[in-house]
Amino acid sequence: MAEVGLKQSVSFERAREMLSPEIFSDLVAELPVAEGRRPVEAELVTLWVKPGRHFNVYYKLRFDDDRTVHAAAFLLSPDKAARVVRRATRRHVEKLARRGVCPHCATQRMAEDLVLQVFPIDYRLPTLADCLRPKAVIRSSAGAIEAKECVPVAYRPGIRCQIRIREKDGRVCYGKVAVESRGAGRGYRLHETAYKALAARDSFLRVAPPRAYLEPLGMAVVDGVEGTRYHDLLRSGDDVQDATSLVARASFELHRLDVRWTDRTYNVTEEMALVASWVDLVSELYPDLSYGLRRWHEYLLIDPPPDCSARAVLHRDFYDKQVLLDGDRPVLLDMDTVCAGDAELDVGNFRAHLYLRGLQWGRDDRFVGLEHAFVRAYPGLLSER
Repeated sequence: MAEVGLKQSVSFERAREMLSPEIFSDLVAELPVAEGRRPVEAELVTLWVKPGRHFNVYYKLRFDDDRTVHAAAFLLSPDKAARVVRRATRRHVEKLARRGVCPHCATQRMAEDLVLQVFPIDYRLPTLADCLRPKAVIRSSAGAIEAKECVPVAYRPGIRCQIRIREKDGRVCYGKVAVESRGAGRGYRLHETAYKALAARDSFLRVAPPRAYLEPLGMAVVDGVEGTRYHDLLRSGDDVQDATSLVARASFELHRLDVRWTDRTYNVTEEMALVASWVDLVSELYPDLSYGLRRWHEYLLIDPPPDCSARAVLHRDFYDKQVLLDGDRPVLLDMDTVCAGDAELDVGNFRAHLYLRGLQWGRDDRFVGLEHAFVRAYPGLLSER
């Protein structure tokens, strides 16, 4: 909890303010980036939260002079906030300022524990601005990737950004710049190993062909692949029973790879600790939900799942948006989270997201049938057949 001090009531209050577009607009209106105007519209685009360590939000702000500003806000300890601002000040360069990506110009302190940074400046992703410059991509790849256009397609403030790169010959590839606490380029190497392992099996399951790791930018690049997201099929309302069965078979195919090439183990104890941290955080932010959340958490603790041996290769971020379907050839995305562990962690995460989509789209039991179809098609969960 030392990073942001979320155990202090003032920090929980600040987190609530960050989640409120109205309050956030009031805070922004006092900053130079607003040029004396209050945003007429503030849209919370996304956030990245790691309970006790990080609380980051990303807003799209529209002003009445037709300006649109995309900015992230980071909840930090006062000392950390001061360091971030000082570091940005040291990195002020006139050339960067003219391009509109100067860290100093785009970094402003909203409060003693809150720092605003205008996209693409992100203190935890210092190369992000250059990753969006075609010339920088060409130079970093020694001409192997002839980038013509670099467009951000998925940004999580303070942790990662995915970028669609259109090359001069019309091809499309995808770059990902991320915080890698276990070593630069590790995520790309995991993706590359998974690609080779599946190719060696002549598997029906695919991952995107690895292209290059651009060390100067800290960006992993993979080729684009054809396919429709399972998430989009799910939302369409069409019959996705067969697609769900195919996704289950794809997950089993990943799980049965040789775990010896993974260097990280993730277990049920860690997952339970993660659940507990989220219950604590959400209960503080939304007190009206606290009783129900804590009650269900207590039920879970009565008979907790056992820690099983690391007998499977896990995706560890396996849910509906991570799967593309191209006919009968599924494609898994974002293989940089791969580790060893109990396969039921992936299966449970996927089923939980089916339940979540039901809640989001009108009825909590909407996809119960698909949960059952997934389990029936998954060869490893004999206990639930």
